[in-house]
Amino acid sequence: MPSNWTLSKSMGEWALAEFPDWTSDNVRLVADKFRDHWISVPGQKGCKTDWLATWRNWCRNEQQRNPPKAASRGGWWESDEKAIAKGAEIGIRPLAGESMYTFKGRIQAAVDNRGQLPVPAAAPGRTGMPLPELGERGSKPEGLDLKALVRKRISE
Repeated sequence: MPSNWTLSKSMGEWALAEFPDWTSDNVRLVADKFRDHWISVPGQKGCKTDWLATWRNWCRNEQQRNPPKAASRGGWWESDEKAIAKGAEIGIRPLAGESMYTFKGRIQAAVDNRGQLPVPAAAPGRTGMPLPELGERGSKPEGLDLKALVRKRISE
């Protein structure tokens, strides 16, 4: 292969048609790798009778070595904007103060549950006993031992 080899327009168009997820920049990068490889191969191994066939084979191998990333699975988690759009699609909005990580977890839970948020299960050992009403700010009702109440809750 000559050291000044460049990708022909028809070879580039073939790659773009064959691999729709590739961009023109990606094809140029693959062509640079192709050229660098073949100009460095010495002797008979570096001589090909059909460079077009060699190029097609190189592209097919490149596709196997570097398959498209997450495009086939949707990729909504790749950015905050995509996650918000996916949430809106299934009727979920971020909660005030919620981290994006937690929001994405809620979206994934809904996706896994056919588009509906699963109903949270009650935590094991919880009785649902309400906390006692407190009086004015900073005061506590007489006879209320908050430490004992907390210990009781923890032991349940």
